[in-house]
Amino acid sequence: MVSLNGNLVKLGEFDNILSHSDDAKEIKISFDLFPENDIQKSDEIHKVSFGLSFGIRESDGEKRRINPELSRVEVDAFNRDSDSHDLIRKFSLEVKQSSLINLDLCTEDQEKLEQVYPEFKISEFRKFDGCIPTTIKLVYNVSKKISQDIIPLIVNEQKYLFKKSTFKDVEKRELTNITIPEEFSLKICELIKNKLNDLNNGLNVPSEEFNKRFIGLESVLIHGLESLKENFIAINFKLKQSDIPEHFLKTKTHIREWQYFISNLQYDKRQQLIVLLDENRSLLQEIWLQHSKKITSEIEYEMPIFSQLNKILHNQFSTNIKYLGPLRKGPVPFYETNPYNGETVGLKGEYTAALLYNKKDEIITYLSPILYNNEQYIKFVEKQDTLHNACISWLTYLGVITDIEVGDIGELGLNIKVKNTNDKKTARFKSCWGGGKSGFTYNSHVVII
Repeated sequence: MVSLNGNLVKLGEFDNILSHSDDAKEIKISFDLFPENDIQKSDEIHKVSFGLSFGIRESDGEKRRINPELSRVEVDAFNRDSDSHDLIRKFSLEVKQSSLINLDLCTEDQEKLEQVYPEFKISEFRKFDGCIPTTIKLVYNVSKKISQDIIPLIVNEQKYLFKKSTFKDVEKRELTNITIPEEFSLKICELIKNKLNDLNNGLNVPSEEFNKRFIGLESVLIHGLESLKENFIAINFKLKQSDIPEHFLKTKTHIREWQYFISNLQYDKRQQLIVLLDENRSLLQEIWLQHSKKITSEIEYEMPIFSQLNKILHNQFSTNIKYLGPLRKGPVPFYETNPYNGETVGLKGEYTAALLYNKKDEIITYLSPILYNNEQYIKFVEKQDTLHNACISWLTYLGVITDIEVGDIGELGLNIKVKNTNDKKTARFKSCWGGGKSGFTYNSHVVII
């Protein structure tokens, strides 16, 4: 697989690139990308690990053997912890032949999606941008989503009116048909009763002092103090159980009845009821949900994390990867220096000599080919060495040359001399220009560098 003009292109028939030491009829290519983000932004992606697998079936025709389809895509994205800067997995994705195998979101993203689409289950991918999905199909609990806002909906809060405009069509339909079960209303009466009891128990009047001063009048004092407490509570908490309409407690009612009832309550009572509902929001939401019909719905959802991932891919492959044109420049007596960028071989490999000359002593990390088992198999070992020695390692493995030398010849530019693998006697450097295999030798330099 090579990269030409920004696209991944597979060249050659699939059978010709299979490993003969492995029975698997599938090839997997893995690589990591490290987008440049602000390390302080924990929501950014700082590393992406890709695994792309492709293969053929016995029934595939000649066309498919030349250009086999991707059979599996695996993606792991990581961000950095804002404190430790350690990489933390943000999500994990696995797609097999366009079908969802696994999508594992981080806890934070899972919770955000759960708030918008309660009890969601992702069933499939609907749209792709290349090999990365952009839109998912999910099923979620519409009733539970409505329950999250049942209190502001009953109260008919103005700030909630805007939020209703963002609801999906199925949610809007259900909003017009909401009923409030009698269990909900009974619980509100119970909450009012408990509130009054708490106020009564929390209001302590020093009756012992009165008893000492007014001996023989204890019963009168007790009655008077209790009456004082009741009056004090009535002044400060006007809401009563009897304020709730009786038919609310016997049957389910449409939410508009509740909205009308609250809007017509005396101001103090209305405010106290709103506070009571808000203080017990979670409990009342759960009661409403338990006694309401469960409604689910499907929706197509564009995941922001996938859009971010696609931007990273497009940016990395369009700006951060250097591409070689399909027609590379052949060997010449003299090679030009690079007037633009010292870290590219050019579109046709014209700056290969300049790059090797300028960077020959730079330490790099690379995969070195190692032959084993009587040179029947190859493995790759990560090494650190100079760019010059890394190139020699690969050129020697390919059986092209054993050494290379780039010289500065002034205004004419640079020249390349090599030691051929067959020059065992003289071990001399020869110009990388001329007939025979010199063209292959130079092109090998271009590809390896």
